[in-house]
Amino acid sequence: MKPGFVLSVLAVVLGLIAVDQFLARLERLEILNEAAAHYREGKQLLDRGDAAAAVRLMERAHVLQRNNREYQMGLAGALLAAGRLADAESQLRPVLNADSNAGDANLAMARLQVKLGNDREAEAYYHRAVYGKWPGAGPADEVRMELAEFLADAGEPEKLLAEVLLIQSGSKADLDTQRKIARLLLVAGAPARAAESYRRLLRGDAGDVEAWSGLAEAQMAQGGYSEAQESLQRALKLRGADAQIAGRLQFAAQLSELDPTPRRLASKDKFERSKKVLELAKEDLRICGHLKGAMAKLQPALDDVELKEKQLHGMDNVSAEVLLDFAQSLWRSRQQTCTTPVPETDPLPLLIHKISQ
Repeated sequence: MKPGFVLSVLAVVLGLIAVDQFLARLERLEILNEAAAHYREGKQLLDRGDAAAAVRLMERAHVLQRNNREYQMGLAGALLAAGRLADAESQLRPVLNADSNAGDANLAMARLQVKLGNDREAEAYYHRAVYGKWPGAGPADEVRMELAEFLADAGEPEKLLAEVLLIQSGSKADLDTQRKIARLLLVAGAPARAAESYRRLLRGDAGDVEAWSGLAEAQMAQGGYSEAQESLQRALKLRGADAQIAGRLQFAAQLSELDPTPRRLASKDKFERSKKVLELAKEDLRICGHLKGAMAKLQPALDDVELKEKQLHGMDNVSAEVLLDFAQSLWRSRQQTCTTPVPETDPLPLLIHKISQ
């Protein structure tokens, strides 16, 4: 066989291999471009709120590129938004198995656990997300704020306070974050801290209606009913006709009229107010008993209080204090039987809190 022929055949073979490799690269590039297009369109649909349609496109992108982590995480997010929780978890588990410290995967899993109602697991994943690995500095404050909102909804005031204080001690927050911090401090049972946060907002903008309203709520929680009225009047003056603010102003006025603790209050007035507080406690306990079907259990406490009340003589400070002791006793009975919160318009919890200080 002549050398020239062999070289010609070899050149043809090498050319075919090069063409085949070129076509393979072209096919891979087309697949990559198709997957990227599906992913981009899926993200756009998800941003518009069409999670079901987004899932279909994200699935196509993931099938075309199984090893693309971004597509897998995008699909998990779309599945979560579409309410397909088990499918979302099946996408997240492999990512976390590969890297248990991944911040974005832990955050997605935390949100999934919230939807599943697994509060303990959700809190754990939120903490892993806060301290996990993120590109660059990472959104630690944003994730911690989401954790704080979760703890507020879950009724965990002590844990909530710890998270909010960490956010507050961090870098300088924008106005929106400052407002959230003030509100969450109030939810966490730290009204003095909340009041200071609202005052800080008002020093920057005295026309901030929401800050005046928030300050009023913090003042009421501290027993400063007159101060709360002044803050709500400022808010109402700035906002004009606002039924919600007007309602809270009326509530603050009611608290002020019922409050039996002012030092300069005459003995007779203190007795009358204490009697009204006791009546509120009786009514709340009766409502609780009827709702829970527990009147047979609660009636003896009511009967005992009413019997002892009839044995009181005079309208002096001592009698007033006895009535307030009765009110606190009935309130404790109510709390033991009915764990559901009372309406925001019920003055009794705030009054009992102030009396017990």
